[in-house]
Amino acid sequence: LNRDTVFLSDSEIMNIDLRNAKIYLDEGVVYKLTENNLSIYDYKGNLITQKEFQTFIEKVFINSDTIVMTEDGQMQIIDTDLSFDIDLSQKNLLNIFEDTSLYVLTSDMDYRNNYIEVYDRNYNALGLIKKNAQRVLNVKKSMNSNSIIVSSFDYDGNVIISTVSEYLTKDYFQLWETEFVNELVIFLEPGNDGIYLATNRNIYKLNAQGVVLWQYGGYTNLKDLRFINGALYVLEGESETNLHTINKDGKLLAKINSEHNYNKMDFYDGFLILSGNRYISYIKDDKINLLYNSQTTINSTLLDGKVVRIYTADGIISMNLNIK
Repeated sequence: LNRDTVFLSDSEIMNIDLRNAKIYLDEGVVYKLTENNLSIYDYKGNLITQKEFQTFIEKVFINSDTIVMTEDGQMQIIDTDLSFDIDLSQKNLLNIFEDTSLYVLTSDMDYRNNYIEVYDRNYNALGLIKKNAQRVLNVKKSMNSNSIIVSSFDYDGNVIISTVSEYLTKDYFQLWETEFVNELVIFLEPGNDGIYLATNRNIYKLNAQGVVLWQYGGYTNLKDLRFINGALYVLEGESETNLHTINKDGKLLAKINSEHNYNKMDFYDGFLILSGNRYISYIKDDKINLLYNSQTTINSTLLDGKVVRIYTADGIISMNLNIK
């Protein structure tokens, strides 16, 4: 890149009361949760919509639709009359993954019967995959448009057995399954040339049949992993931060160290942006350059187009990201 400088400008603070609330940043809007109330604001502080529920909100899933699960086991889809035909009285809903279909991930309360329930875009049930005692961690759409990739694990008190599996979406037949002993799959990313995954110990690339092509280790406390322009960027570390750049063959291209703590990566216009609990920086010529130093702890950040949203105890700050 010939451009030299990345900088932030035009700081704007959102004026809403954030006390005793859970805050979720999304593109263009902010979700504010207080017990049984969900409010959605724009970043100017204008209230867009507000909904009060009869019981406490337990979980909120933000995809193209906003789905709310309340304490009484009810699931409501905001701003639509559609609803899930699903009985949550005996299940603990873990997560919802959205793609061309909607994958609803549930588990029995005793954690002995784990399921992946698949729904179409109108929330009609399509099928069920039983994982028995395996706790499901992630579901991703395969690059093969007729299948999904599932990561799960089982722990007997001594040994963790993690699996990555591929299932056809027509009859949910299992095509293959690969095991990893005493490793927990944290990231899962299907690619055009294989499946990339990261555990608490190693990064692996699998081929289309689930065979391990290579593995890369030598890190602790994996925080974030991104696949960008044919390279893997790995953010890890405890009190400090290490950034590894790995090519598609599992070879280390570069490693950058920082004494500051970063936990998230974004990619904007050719630059890698790092965010942490105090600092936001960018990478230029294999060096970390400071963009923003917060006086209070950063709870979360969001790259919203060319705008950086920063949520701290002092409020939500929006600043333009500029490159020249």
